[in-house]
Amino acid sequence: MSKTTKKILIATGILVALVIIVVVAAVSLIDVNSYKPKIEAAALEATGNELKINGKIGISLFPIGVSADDIQVSNKEGQIVGLQKLTIGVEMLPLLKKDIKVTRCDLIKPVINIVKNSNGKFNFEETEKIPAPKKDQEGKGASVAGAAFGVGALNVFDGSLVYLDKKSGDRSELKGFNLAIKNFTAGSPGGDM
Repeated sequence: MSKTTKKILIATGILVALVIIVVVAAVSLIDVNSYKPKIEAAALEATGNELKINGKIGISLFPIGVSADDIQVSNKEGQIVGLQKLTIGVEMLPLLKKDIKVTRCDLIKPVINIVKNSNGKFNFEETEKIPAPKKDQEGKGASVAGAAFGVGALNVFDGSLVYLDKKSGDRSELKGFNLAIKNFTAGSPGGDM
């Protein structure tokens, strides 16, 4: 190997190390927990359900992703979902184009409550209509709740599912289940979930 090639490799290695140090420093300086109120308000507006993040939100670089502890989703009927932890992994290259491609979503110790009231409606149906999409500066429609959502791997660890029919009084419970789904997609672009 020539001296010039060695110098180029050393310079490239130093540059890569500096970029990694700058990215790690930037991520550690960003207080993602300050965004909790905005995230919770956006979820309420988009779904009609109240989202509460009681624990911390964290960002990871290797692999790139975000996690949150102690999450609850509820509406006027009560809690629909509670999670001990949620982790979401994303691909790096689409992020550079301001696009999010979810590679994995892990739900750790979720408790899912499905309640059918005396009128035959489920607790997750009790939300208000999703508002019309807002227009951005270019006049294009903003992202719409209910649009297609896909994830490379959806995993549930140590889940619990409770079903209650208030009219009949029937109650069923499934505890400690694990679930792994590959290439999960919900909804259709512009359609309903």
